[in-house]
Amino acid sequence: MELNIFSVKFNQNNRKAYNQDSCPAFTGKNIKPAVKTVALGTTTALAYLGVNQTNKKENAFINKFLNERDDVKSAEMLLKKYPELYWLTNDVNATPEGKSSNNTDSISKFLFGKKHIEFDRTMAGIQCLKYVLNNDYESFTQCQNDEIKLTPDNFEELRNYTLSVLKTPEDVDAMLAYTVINDLGKIKNFVSDVEGQAGIKAKDHDEALLIGLKYMPKKIPSFNRLSQKYQKEILNALEADFNLGQFVFAECLEGNLTKFKNVTPESKQLYIVHLLYDVAGVAGHINPKGSLVMTNPVYNSYMQGIESINEQNSKSENEVYDSFLMKKANDFGLPMRTPKERAIVKLILMSRLTKQEDLINVKKAFDELDTDTKNNLIEGLSKDGIKNGGTLLYYAPAFIQNTYNAKLDNKTALLKKAFEVLALIYNDNESNASGIKTVSLANIANAIKNSPDLKTEQLYQIYKKEF
Repeated sequence: MELNIFSVKFNQNNRKAYNQDSCPAFTGKNIKPAVKTVALGTTTALAYLGVNQTNKKENAFINKFLNERDDVKSAEMLLKKYPELYWLTNDVNATPEGKSSNNTDSISKFLFGKKHIEFDRTMAGIQCLKYVLNNDYESFTQCQNDEIKLTPDNFEELRNYTLSVLKTPEDVDAMLAYTVINDLGKIKNFVSDVEGQAGIKAKDHDEALLIGLKYMPKKIPSFNRLSQKYQKEILNALEADFNLGQFVFAECLEGNLTKFKNVTPESKQLYIVHLLYDVAGVAGHINPKGSLVMTNPVYNSYMQGIESINEQNSKSENEVYDSFLMKKANDFGLPMRTPKERAIVKLILMSRLTKQEDLINVKKAFDELDTDTKNNLIEGLSKDGIKNGGTLLYYAPAFIQNTYNAKLDNKTALLKKAFEVLALIYNDNESNASGIKTVSLANIANAIKNSPDLKTEQLYQIYKKEF
């Protein structure tokens, strides 16, 4: 079965409005880099890359793309070079994280006449990569609150790390291809096709992508044209079934680290850089102006996470996991001596909250739970998927955050409701004897976002309908 993916047309009538009226900050004018940079525009943006003279066509594309300051033209360049971007405008299981704003800055709306969440998120991640490669601190941080804004020093560290991995135009091309295909597993007809062809049911969108790349690579042109080197690096990371974002927010289990230990260093580096810019663009459907998410607290958490997983060669999975949790507990000013204290640290991370008053609300909400609910949560959050079977609650952070943001009043009660639902779901899966069982909370994350007054039992029943 062929994918029906090339039916989308540009809405050219909107181009002028997008560039001149709606989002002037996207034009790249009046940029004032915070750290030393190579001048762009009049000189090549490839000055800092090891240019391969044997691949002049690739060099020319990357150079032109990095120097293009018109964001619609940049998007059009990407759509021609990486046609899978079109697919993200099809029927997609979009992320349940956060409400999609009604602002007029959506690049997909101006290109296609309709807003497409995953397209906007992907484009935002690519824009953030472009800002970093071009040393454009102001554009990267333009939408961030001053209190949590990424510091110039951390931006420079991010840039240096990126350039240590993306050393050539071919590396940048591979990263762009990796970013574009990353969410293909959310496209309904793509998932249907790859599952049908492979005879395998994917547990999540990452596995759906892996199945597609392994069983039908020729139908994914941006991946298929990459050299064997880059194809192997991408597949090697996907086969490890590890998500750094889930690790940093305590969503995954210790057992998820096992296969990642055997990933090659080159594949790990490519994956980590890809993940950092995926995170940077994760709120591109809410605010596409720079990175709303890659603030100083989030950046520091990811650096702590990377530091911890780099200890895998000398530590067990449990030691690596607890090393990271201890770093975060110290940041929060909390002890982590008992299973209860450890569970609270994990719940704070899952909640993606950083302000002191929010951390107090998490602890207060936990303390107000009844004894059985507390015990179910502690037990569920203590299982590692190695010595005992554990449950990975996919999109638990999105569910908690959507619940917390559903109303302005009584934040403790909102968190308590979210924790009660998690405890019920953990209790449902307590018989999982070994390994890791993944269950998706996307339905209830969307439900609470759209219906803030839903009660604990109602949310639990919505979850039960899927399982």
